[in-house]
Amino acid sequence: MLYYNVNKKKVISYGVLYTIFIGVLMEFCQLMIKGAGRTGSLGDIAANTVGTAIGAIIVYAVMKKLVKRESIKD
Repeated sequence: MLYYNVNKKKVISYGVLYTIFIGVLMEFCQLMIKGAGRTGSLGDIAANTVGTAIGAIIVYAVMKKLVKRESIKD
């Protein structure tokens, strides 16, 4: 199975870093485009980061369960 040989922590770490970077970038862009009625805030960055952490925990748990299920089949 595809998930069996994947370094779960490395994949999730890169995903978390990328997602946080995109969230910060979006907030920065909102600060730069003031005419559109959008505003960026540190609270939004914090909310994005918390959502990313929750998502990473869920993905890790699912990947761990898939690996365990695959190893039982072997």
